[in-house]
Amino acid sequence: MPIRKHRPPPPSGAAGAAATFVPGLVWGKQRGLAGGRVYPLEAHLLDVAAAAGLMIDEVLTSSQREVLARTGLTAAEVRGLVQVVAAWHDVGKAVPAFQALSASAFTALTGQAPGPVLPHYLVGHASAGFAHLVGRFVADGLLARAPQVGWRLGQVVGGHHGVFPRPEAMTSDGLGSGTWEPRLEGWHEDQVGRWRATREALLERVETVLLGRRWMGADLARMPVEVASLLTGVVITADWLMSQVDVIQAALAMLPLNPADLGRAELARHYAAAEGRARRALTDSGLAGPRLRRRPFTTHFSGFIPRGPQVTAAEVLPGLVRGPGIFVVMAPTGDGKTEAALHAAAVLGEASGASGVHLALPTMATTDAMYLRTREFIASAFEEPTRLSLMHSLASLNEEYVATTRPTQAPDSAVGAQDEFAMLDDCDSAASSDGVAGTGHGSDHSGGRVEVTTWMSGAKRAGLAPNAVGTIDQLLAMGLRGKWQPLRLLGVSRKVVIVDEAHSYDAYMQALLHRVLAWLGAAGVPVVLLSATLSGRLARSLVDAYADGAGIRLDPDRTVPSYPGWMYFDITRQVASSGSIPVTDRSTTVSVAVGRYPVDQRGNVDGLVEAVVARVGPVARGKADGNILVVCNTVAAAVAVYDALTEVVQEVAPESGTPVRLMHSRFPVKDRVRHAAEVNRLYGKHSRTTPCCGAAPRPVRSILVATQVVEQSLDLDMDAVVTDLAPMAMLLQRAGRCHRHAVYAPTPDAAFIPVTRPVKYESPSLTVFAGIDADGQNLADRDCAPYDQILLTRSYQVLTKHLAAHRAGVRIPEDVQELIDAVYDADFATDLDILAEQDRQASSSASTREQQMRAAAHIAMVPHPRAVQDLAEMTSPEDADTALGLFTARYEMETVTVLPIWSTGSTWWLDQACNVALPTAGDAARGRFAPEQVRTVVEHTITVPSTGGWVGRVAAWQEALRPTAWASDQRLRDVLVVPFTTDPETSGSRAAVHDRMTFHLHHDRGLTMHYSPPGAP
Repeated sequence: MPIRKHRPPPPSGAAGAAATFVPGLVWGKQRGLAGGRVYPLEAHLLDVAAAAGLMIDEVLTSSQREVLARTGLTAAEVRGLVQVVAAWHDVGKAVPAFQALSASAFTALTGQAPGPVLPHYLVGHASAGFAHLVGRFVADGLLARAPQVGWRLGQVVGGHHGVFPRPEAMTSDGLGSGTWEPRLEGWHEDQVGRWRATREALLERVETVLLGRRWMGADLARMPVEVASLLTGVVITADWLMSQVDVIQAALAMLPLNPADLGRAELARHYAAAEGRARRALTDSGLAGPRLRRRPFTTHFSGFIPRGPQVTAAEVLPGLVRGPGIFVVMAPTGDGKTEAALHAAAVLGEASGASGVHLALPTMATTDAMYLRTREFIASAFEEPTRLSLMHSLASLNEEYVATTRPTQAPDSAVGAQDEFAMLDDCDSAASSDGVAGTGHGSDHSGGRVEVTTWMSGAKRAGLAPNAVGTIDQLLAMGLRGKWQPLRLLGVSRKVVIVDEAHSYDAYMQALLHRVLAWLGAAGVPVVLLSATLSGRLARSLVDAYADGAGIRLDPDRTVPSYPGWMYFDITRQVASSGSIPVTDRSTTVSVAVGRYPVDQRGNVDGLVEAVVARVGPVARGKADGNILVVCNTVAAAVAVYDALTEVVQEVAPESGTPVRLMHSRFPVKDRVRHAAEVNRLYGKHSRTTPCCGAAPRPVRSILVATQVVEQSLDLDMDAVVTDLAPMAMLLQRAGRCHRHAVYAPTPDAAFIPVTRPVKYESPSLTVFAGIDADGQNLADRDCAPYDQILLTRSYQVLTKHLAAHRAGVRIPEDVQELIDAVYDADFATDLDILAEQDRQASSSASTREQQMRAAAHIAMVPHPRAVQDLAEMTSPEDADTALGLFTARYEMETVTVLPIWSTGSTWWLDQACNVALPTAGDAARGRFAPEQVRTVVEHTITVPSTGGWVGRVAAWQEALRPTAWASDQRLRDVLVVPFTTDPETSGSRAAVHDRMTFHLHHDRGLTMHYSPPGAP
């Protein structure tokens, strides 16, 4: 076989004169097809074009179609452009290296054996498609006439595997004489020019089927970045839809047995049939569905009369909405903001043609709870079944969600997975379990029914669902440079985005949120922001970010929204409106007491434990009734308080004493899920004083000790709250768990009547304990706490000053904004004039940290939509939403995932009782780990801080302990396996992970970390 030397590409036009291979013999799909047949590339290109056209018609919203219209084309021309680009997406497979993956097909195509594929001939087909199109646009003049259009169209094709190629890889002639030409044209001397000519022939044939002529792009002068990104998302999705085995197998049965006989007439017939197959695939996927519609508030929420922020959403907002916009609601906890947001979403969604809602929440526990509430809303907001995804890393453990999914096809059924140089092809690892999706169990409500399809349960496709509920990380990933960014924009921009607890994110996440809002503004996506304690300045900056993304500058001198209040900016009207929210009958005064406890130089928590026991001791000893929430800032403090209160109960009534429960993040996942469900049943919105309606009875007296997980994660109602000092916004959030809902008792005639609180807690009560240093004057240094010292100092001073002037306590909502703004005011030191030099230093340190966080966010985030020069700036080869990625949605996530295991000699187990074996080999096809196996492992994992120097030592154990097969599974390969042994003294287990670090694991206390400093015995 003569190997030709590298040479520059032929002059423009020479490719067209070269002979071509038979286009029908160029293959595009092979794996999984019956009888060893290959699927012609032209057929696949037309399949994807058909699906892309249907997506324009039936999936994209009116707002998304308006974005595509920014090209300056008519609606029909836009549809034609989308279909043509979709048909281009795999043209890069018509290169020698790819075709040689099937030796027999290569020989049938070229008449020669493929021979060895040397490294300098290798090229991913997406990059090859980019290179070919750039060369075409050089030849036909598009790149010279409209360079932005030419480069970006090429990048759309090159980016259909989630990463946009970089234009600098190309030279001015479009093909790079020493790099691209041998990769695109191969190693056979007698094939010079034939591959390029064949690719052009393929494109000419499919373009003629679609348009009746070659696509010239004469009318296309603009390709804004949001258009290019959205277009890429459509191409990716259409490709995935039409890459399923059953879809291709059905089409293959209708094609000539000899692909060489695939002429223009056969291609036209194939395309006509492809539209029907695409429609079935689209229907089965669950992507298409009914649109969100506004109904009366009382219809959405079972006859409830609107109150507070709900009145604004139901009566004021409809008169302001002309199209997409951003609606900010600031109101106290428990005032019905969620219902207001969902109704507002229906108002905004109807104006923009949205498919549904996307709710973003701070934690997985909050997300799980909101998933159920969103299902209820969907039942009233849609007349037909629709789809709702749950988006977080442990969604597969949510039984309510899993119950709505019914798989209908075996895993690993996507054609093309790993068919190119052992790299993933048309679908990601989750996509390779695609199937014809069936519907699962619906809700018990009439009207709209929630369903989920197996196609949509893939990791990258959950966000494409018409409705989604996920953690804030899932939304912020849209603002990070990572893989699949266009897919995220496509999914999010279909819906109305609701961001809950907008105040609760640090400077890093706020910077990302601002950038995401700019992109949502640019894409015309309706947004609702909710907060109980958002400062007016921050609320205004979030609205500004959204408006700026839409290319609109708002008046910088306008006033910030009041509290409780709202603000709305409408993109169509380019007007911002604001107003106050009617105060509900839930306006209340929380009695606040501030206590102090001593902290020694070692920073131990003995003082906090003693203070808490003294405060809640009467309930613990059974001397008083009431359900008390104790919130600690660290797991160590929470465990110490739990131990002390448990000891008090054991001394008084070991068998029938006051129940004491513990909640924190260092329990195994399965226990965390169980704890959250139990606490919700006992203290949630629908708790009852006696067993009723399937709910557990609300205790007469109990104590729940928890960390910050209860601030936003759980909708609890407690009689009183005792808390460690925290920043003001967090203190108010914790206070919001006190007297949050009315408590009811059933009557003999099946009605319910409200019951009174225990005498001691008839009014809301909040006790705040602050640690004081040895001199008894200043707050103790809280470096070990999760909050900046300056925020704790300011919060303590503002609160004590407020209580000195208002002995009754804190009025909610009247005092909230004043307290929040005082703590977060940049002029705090001047206003109070009481900060010592130590406090000023802490303020400087906190400011520096915030600057570092913002700087880190700017490094990680995608550019502003109006600052993007090159699409490659938006993506990177790493996934933004996985721990393996270069960038994450949270700052300094210094945690690792630990899996405790126990040994019985030759076998490792996942539980201390040695009932659940550690999976060491996959049960799925090709030895992959089945979802059930991964779920079993994840259920037993614990998230642990990586501080203390123990991680390196444990990591060194992994080669001997971690199953070898885990290395090839992205879901398991970074889990740290830690062997535990039973501890007879505690009935728990222990593991020595470092010379001075020991883990203790107990079913009641979770995992605790014990560090012995040098010199300790």
